[in-house]
Amino acid sequence: MVGVVHHCQELGVMHRDLKPENFLLTSKGPEGELKLTDFGLGVFFKPGERFRDLVGSPYYVAPGQEGGRGCLPWRLSL
Repeated sequence: MVGVVHHCQELGVMHRDLKPENFLLTSKGPEGELKLTDFGLGVFFKPGERFRDLVGSPYYVAPGQEGGRGCLPWRLSL
């Protein structure tokens, strides 16, 4: 999952609604590839750009977004 998100960020894409339901496998077993789906809230970003919009599924929203402080696009919490 981290590799998929990292690849998106290398392309300048921020998904903005990461949750388990948006990760799918192409097939069962070791040959299956992990795919990220549902880029409906996704945006292109520039390095260092901050976002303050509260978007995404409420249960998975980054804590920093709730208070309007925004969050850095490269931050990932597990």
